[in-house]
Amino acid sequence: MKNFFLLILSFCLWTSVSFSQKGWTVNDKFTIGHSWTNGYKPANYNYKFHPLVQVGRQAIYNFSDHAGLGFGTFFSTEGVTLVNKTEKLTNDARMNYIRIPIFANIVFGDADRKVRPRISLGPSVGFLVGGKSLIENKDNILLGKKSKKLLDTKTDIGALVSIGFNTQLTEGITINHDIGYYHGFTSNKAENEHFTHRNLGLSVGMAINSDAIKKFKAGMHRK
Repeated sequence: MKNFFLLILSFCLWTSVSFSQKGWTVNDKFTIGHSWTNGYKPANYNYKFHPLVQVGRQAIYNFSDHAGLGFGTFFSTEGVTLVNKTEKLTNDARMNYIRIPIFANIVFGDADRKVRPRISLGPSVGFLVGGKSLIENKDNILLGKKSKKLLDTKTDIGALVSIGFNTQLTEGITINHDIGYYHGFTSNKAENEHFTHRNLGLSVGMAINSDAIKKFKAGMHRK
């Protein structure tokens, strides 16, 4: 993990020296997908689809038409669902985090192209804010426990990588589509058992750069 953070730091230094200033972009983003955990899994239990939902905003500083650095703030509801078909039990553990990613953003192709591919990579820190673990038996009786009481680990650290493309709507405004994978490094502890987070999601967002924001404000003032 140390080498990963050194790689990100090297990219930051390289971009700050190599590129001319281009300004800020704000991106509102919505993600849906599948989440699970890696590590502890009770005997005779199998993984089942567990929905991932994230919503938030990113700010990206573009050093050129091809490279930038960004950070964001997201509410993320995720976790894991395990099913025991023999005993007809379903264990649904939902955890809610405030996640703060920091990432390098690389966009390919000429700036005047309508559609441009993109890749992003960086660390992400999550702070546990809620959730609940539910066990449903064959009689549909639910037994629940809140995640903040269940988990001893309240901070989750990992890496996020995404690939996608930008579609330009008009000058300064783009629609972004991504597929992203999160790989948790923190060993989360729950009742003497340990696991790390994983998730895979599809996202859509709308980005607007600082020049477009200035033009919009100027138009509002003229009215």
